[in-house]
Amino acid sequence: MPVTVIELDTPYQILKIKGNDETKHHLERLGLIEGETITVISKIKGNVIIAGKGARLALDQKLAGHILV
Repeated sequence: MPVTVIELDTPYQILKIKGNDETKHHLERLGLIEGETITVISKIKGNVIIAGKGARLALDQKLAGHILV
């Protein structure tokens, strides 16, 4: 399921990153790769703030929809 619909404050493992090569590479540069554990700490209208690897990232709904847990 995409990170846009998961529960807050619950750790999830990234199972797949979907999208074209450019999207996958962009998310990889942000540290979002398959196998990493992330936690969604905030959701507003589909946009999310993700915590992982000691950092926080804000992603819009479209980009967050490419991350499956």
